[in-house]
Amino acid sequence: MMVPRPLKRPWSSPKWLLYLLVGMVLMGIFLRLSNLEQKPYWLDETYTLLRVSGYPAKDVVQDLYTGQMIHAGDFGKYQSLAASKPAIATITGLAQEEPQHPPLYFLLARLWSQGFGSSKLAMRGLSVIGSLLAFPAIYWLCLELFATPLAGWFAIALLATSPIMLRYAQEVRQYGLWFALLLVACALLLRSLRKPTAITWKLYTLTVIIALYCHLLTLLVMAAHGLYVLIMERFRPTRSLQTYAVSITVSLVIFSPWLWLVWRNQAVVLHTTQWSRQSSPLPLFLLGLGTHLSNAFWAWHLRYSPIVIYAVIPAIALIGYALYFLCRHTPPRIWLFVLLLLGTTTLPFLLADVFLGGRRSLSERYFLVVYGALYLAVAYLLACRTNPKVHPKRSKLWQLGTVLLLSSSLASCITATFSPTWWGWSEFDVEIAAIVHQVPQPLVISDMPLGSVMPIASQLHPNVAMILLDELKPEQRDRLKIPAGFSHIFLYQPTRELLKTMQAQDYQPKEVYSFQDPGTTLQVSLYQLGS
Repeated sequence: MMVPRPLKRPWSSPKWLLYLLVGMVLMGIFLRLSNLEQKPYWLDETYTLLRVSGYPAKDVVQDLYTGQMIHAGDFGKYQSLAASKPAIATITGLAQEEPQHPPLYFLLARLWSQGFGSSKLAMRGLSVIGSLLAFPAIYWLCLELFATPLAGWFAIALLATSPIMLRYAQEVRQYGLWFALLLVACALLLRSLRKPTAITWKLYTLTVIIALYCHLLTLLVMAAHGLYVLIMERFRPTRSLQTYAVSITVSLVIFSPWLWLVWRNQAVVLHTTQWSRQSSPLPLFLLGLGTHLSNAFWAWHLRYSPIVIYAVIPAIALIGYALYFLCRHTPPRIWLFVLLLLGTTTLPFLLADVFLGGRRSLSERYFLVVYGALYLAVAYLLACRTNPKVHPKRSKLWQLGTVLLLSSSLASCITATFSPTWWGWSEFDVEIAAIVHQVPQPLVISDMPLGSVMPIASQLHPNVAMILLDELKPEQRDRLKIPAGFSHIFLYQPTRELLKTMQAQDYQPKEVYSFQDPGTTLQVSLYQLGS
């Protein structure tokens, strides 16, 4: 492939705007390091801690879902590193119960926990460090793609003030690190095609392997890369195409042991991801898609202010114009790369939801590379339109628009950082725990699965009594007897069967708390028993 010339454009920007971009980046770093201990763990994070501990979920259910009284603090054993469990226990637990999650991040989290402990600050600190790697990575990617540092600074500023990126930067999951690895892989691919050397191709291969062992959906990004190389090389067996084929073959061979585990345990994968095949009403589905787009720049949950839905309109307008501008003013080697990243990651989920039903497309964490591609397009747009050497008068309007965009994004990030919970997630556990803690001797009963109970248990005081019932053992529910000595008895997200059991024992369950997410079908309830 011939080395492309830099875009012929007089890149320039006012100094005050450059200072603003740097300030936004610094604020983004500060916010990522702020209030790491404040927000409660949500379901996915508690499963990360479970994997770090080395205990399989079946052991937790066997030990705690007995129909006998336990305490919320009993979960602590399964939410921190267990000295008796070796690293292979983490790998085994994932392979048997969550094979869709490769083990790299969980092993890193385990190693990190050995050195820094299992506190929220420590565990979320690892995620923050991984996510910060995305800053230089997206800057480098902009240099390779646009050949201008200015677009790189706009991209970092957009990334730093993105509320969705801030959220996953602080979450005890692999997504922040995975996103950074994907950006590095993209930059290395472009560098290898522009200036092919053995070392750049080896680094690309290594990065892809690491990304694969971080998340399975790296395969979709590999598909985008493969299509890009094929099209750029005009489907001819050039040296670049041959080298790329060798690189991908090596990556897949090294990742094949885990792929085999996924194939062997595909029934487990289907069971643990069955939530993604539950269809949402079309209005909610479309609302979710629009909200996810706006979350790239602004994020206030619909529960707090339904007017937030109107933020979708300027977000879609900005994204649409940025993609149009990119395709209109750049050569195919640039716009094709961005569009392929968008298409190969988005279309499989959208098509599956349309033709098979489900809500796979509503999982933002799967589309971080899509957000990254959108930031590339918007960064290029802003770098061009704020340039005073092209259109002096028009550039001032775009400079003002840039200030408003970044300021509103930053305001959204500040609101999220200093709020007690992330938008729409686990706030119900905080509110339910507050209700339970208002009474002197509470007892909490639940027949919800482990994933629903671990987050609320982490919010309750360690000495709060609980009775957990295994949904697969209805005999536990039939022989349930409420022990004496409790002032208030609560049912956490009870099933209809549990409510009927309580009524059969002459209790009158009364709903004292209800949560419904207007953007999804999520519903959470708390009942109190009265006689």
